[in-house]
Amino acid sequence: MKPTRTLSPLLRELLQATRLARDPAFAEILLTMGFTSHDCPMWGIEAVSAGEEFYQPDENGRLAAIVPAFDGRHVIDLVACSFTTRAMCTRRGVATVLGLDDIADACAGREPLAVHDDALSWLRHKCRGVVVIDWTAGPALLRDVRELHCESEATAERLKWAFERPNPYPPILVRDGATR
Repeated sequence: MKPTRTLSPLLRELLQATRLARDPAFAEILLTMGFTSHDCPMWGIEAVSAGEEFYQPDENGRLAAIVPAFDGRHVIDLVACSFTTRAMCTRRGVATVLGLDDIADACAGREPLAVHDDALSWLRHKCRGVVVIDWTAGPALLRDVRELHCESEATAERLKWAFERPNPYPPILVRDGATR
């Protein structure tokens, strides 16, 4: 008998959100917002409660788009993006960007890389390009890209700031314990 593989909790949660997004009750409103399940099949809708960084499923929460963050072929995190505010939170705090594979293609010199404002815009553009989730770690992945095309001035300014700010470093001490 063949052993059965159990789904990871993240994948199970994503599949549940995907089913909700395919519910006919949401079809018309999603279409008017520019979303179709054919463009990016791996996304869904879930009611969530969000903190500053993480979200959790909450049947009394607000509806959000749920998008997987991949590393190769593996789902490493989920990102919730509010339909109303466009604020994004991760499920586990692992994701730095959406569209990691597109960064590798852009670094290989194939084409400029689109940088979207949020996961909803990324979905509307058929999951092409990237969305920075973690503004302290994500921009480092974009340093070797030949050309970045930001969706808005706000994203361009935020990206420029992220590239220009110095990398944090630990305190540097000398023998007498004085900080330098």
